[in-house]
Amino acid sequence: MEPKSPATRPTLDTVPSQDISGWAELSAILHGDQSKRFITLVVGAGIHQVPKWTCPHKYSSAQALGSWDRLLDTVLPNTAHSECPSLRWELGILDSDADDAARKRESKHFTKLCATVTTAEAAVFELPDSYEPVQRVLSSSLAEHVISLNFDLVAERLLCPDFDPAQNSHAGQPANGLLTHHYGVHGKRFWHPHGDRNTKDAGCLGIRQYAITQAKLEDPRNNFKSREPKRNNEVSKPLDYKSMTTETWIDLMMASHLIFLGTSLSFNEWDIWFALVNRWRNYAKPENKNYEPKTFVLTTGKHHKHLPSQFLRLDAPRYEDGWKWLGDMLHKSTDERR
Repeated sequence: MEPKSPATRPTLDTVPSQDISGWAELSAILHGDQSKRFITLVVGAGIHQVPKWTCPHKYSSAQALGSWDRLLDTVLPNTAHSECPSLRWELGILDSDADDAARKRESKHFTKLCATVTTAEAAVFELPDSYEPVQRVLSSSLAEHVISLNFDLVAERLLCPDFDPAQNSHAGQPANGLLTHHYGVHGKRFWHPHGDRNTKDAGCLGIRQYAITQAKLEDPRNNFKSREPKRNNEVSKPLDYKSMTTETWIDLMMASHLIFLGTSLSFNEWDIWFALVNRWRNYAKPENKNYEPKTFVLTTGKHHKHLPSQFLRLDAPRYEDGWKWLGDMLHKSTDERR
């Protein structure tokens, strides 16, 4: 298969403003005040679609990680697809003919899922340079934090091929471990709100686990509010959220610019939407709008139509173009400051 020719990123004088507003806003942030340049990347299963165009003849290795249905097919092959993966997970537990209680069945299923993820992860790293567009974005020094919605650790390993989760985990085991659980890799912190293949029984996938996690999110939100810098309503003195200590991934959802990559942002991920609603409510007063961080999503014209206006679209004709444009923009902004 011949690779598609790259598209040229739109410019202000060639494309209607609504098509490039997201790119223009992001560029303004990257070239603006350093205290306002607090960026978090939020990555989903869509990063595993990238080998489809970079290494199409070997793309099958990444397919199990490319969507929740494909991953659940390996663990719950007899459970029908659903528009809600969390419901499919619950039904798969109930459909089991084992004599165990539901909690024990779920633990076994999650252990199997982690083994599947580990095997698939090893396979994708046999594809040389197939994730190069993703690696380029993740490696930017302008994004110090990454929130991964995936159970795999591909994002970490793209920056450190020898990454060992057992040696790099921080605050991963307490009762609120999924709020504080992260890995340190090359000066970045990778957060996993739903757990990962190394957390074993601490995964959040079913409806019950989402509900339990949901109940824990208000405390870190209130903790953030108690530590939030006081607003002075002076444009010349912007709030420096970067100086705050990041204690949970909720802090990032409240204070940093977010760029969603490779995620459908479906309404099934209740914890993410709860955090986003709290974020927007925090800046609801007109006088607080000056301090509100931006929310971006990398997309194409036909995707993400369901998202509210708070999302700024980083629109591209194809995702392969969008990844390249974003990588170029992040690294160019870094180079210009050397």
